[in-house]
Amino acid sequence: MTETEIKKNNPWREIADRLDCLYSETEEYVYSKDVEMVRIFNKRVAKSKTNNQVYHPDELIVNIPPEPWQGNPLKAKVIFLSLNPGFVENVNWKLAKVLQNDNGILKRMLDFKKKTLCLEAESFFPESNDEKPIGCKDSISMLGDWYWENGLAKFREEVVNKDYTEKQFYRDVAIMQYHSYTSEKYGRTFTKAGYFLESQKFTAELIKYIIDNNKDVIFVIMRSLNKWKELLEDSDIDFWKKNQEHFLIKDNGSMSQAISENNMKLKDGTMFFNVLCNKLRE
Repeated sequence: MTETEIKKNNPWREIADRLDCLYSETEEYVYSKDVEMVRIFNKRVAKSKTNNQVYHPDELIVNIPPEPWQGNPLKAKVIFLSLNPGFVENVNWKLAKVLQNDNGILKRMLDFKKKTLCLEAESFFPESNDEKPIGCKDSISMLGDWYWENGLAKFREEVVNKDYTEKQFYRDVAIMQYHSYTSEKYGRTFTKAGYFLESQKFTAELIKYIIDNNKDVIFVIMRSLNKWKELLEDSDIDFWKKNQEHFLIKDNGSMSQAISENNMKLKDGTMFFNVLCNKLRE
């Protein structure tokens, strides 16, 4: 398979084509072949909402853009595998409505989000930040509640120097999500055991394509090893046996996704923070 073919197979192009806001009162940004499973799940969890809840904490929030990845996995050297994007009401709803009220800010943010969805982004964050009244990089980071900018801070500070720029750092890292729809927490199993969204199947296909075409790439599984194994073995039962060298597994029990020396220690005391730093310095 070629890069052109993998991009053509990318289901998130469908969402990019109709993405027109950061928060919608009416639109559901769900890939068409995911709709049934997403709606069944949300209908089930909604039954246990209390009267004062707008949504259940486990509910998938689908009127904001999905985030299957950030950065460009096709170009990254280090890719972090997470669970699903987090939802913060004050940010993803309230702040989003403020940001999209300015047409210039909205256009810049949507352009970046569309490129990211289509695997065309150059970097983890926009590479421009001098726009008024707020830079594009800052607006994207702000809408993410500064989560990954803060989470990557120690990693970035360790590797950036006169020979390796911050600009290159953000081109060399990416994250991918087990599924792409936001929720406040991951309290109930989604998707249903033994079943995968069509968009998840593409994620597995993309990871396999990346390994086949980038022999030096490192994936770091930050959360839910068993879920990732099930997904990647769904169409290839021998996947892990053949590709162990491409994966580092964070197993220290901490829920933190900070990429730091302390957080990258394993249960046996092994530390692979330096492995990640050296990968970017190559």
